[in-house]
Amino acid sequence: MNEDLGRSWRLLDVSTRPYPAASTLQSLINVLLAEDLPAERVNSVEVELPEEAYRLGGEAGWESELRAMQSARYVAAGVLVRRSCWTDLFEESSRNDPVITAFAAQRVRTSRNVDLPDGAVRVTLETDSGVRHLSSDVAQGDPRNPLTPDQLLEKLRRCVAGSEPGRRGFDPRRLVEMERESSVADVMGALRQG
Repeated sequence: MNEDLGRSWRLLDVSTRPYPAASTLQSLINVLLAEDLPAERVNSVEVELPEEAYRLGGEAGWESELRAMQSARYVAAGVLVRRSCWTDLFEESSRNDPVITAFAAQRVRTSRNVDLPDGAVRVTLETDSGVRHLSSDVAQGDPRNPLTPDQLLEKLRRCVAGSEPGRRGFDPRRLVEMERESSVADVMGALRQG
């Protein structure tokens, strides 16, 4: 068991959320981003969540960064309006954006679906051209549906961008190619902010 310690890295074998929102909402983000649909064409959104996801964020508001990351209504609205989901979506200026907040309050409804497995979502979009049904049973980033190496590298690039290590030229490939590094301590040292 210890023979590969320090030589074999299993970074791709763990759950890695692609988006900075609650793990229970990753499938919701995936299905909405997969649709090429401007928010202006969406009249209403019905989000069905499994029990635990609904308990955590089905009726949550977005008054704080943490609550917004857990709020199915806010996340759905933000993703449809912005066509992305990154940390800026949860900043105060976005949480107070009148377009996102009106969309979340007026056009997004949530419900509990006890038949859905954890991590799943069912979405019904009523659009100006008809109804669309979207679903996912396993979120991207779950060990059963892992991020590809390229997707993981893109997330790491976004995480490093604008940070002190990023300004110093830290290459995120060092994290996904750890077996090529002579010292994990050197990599961690390069990631320190100061």
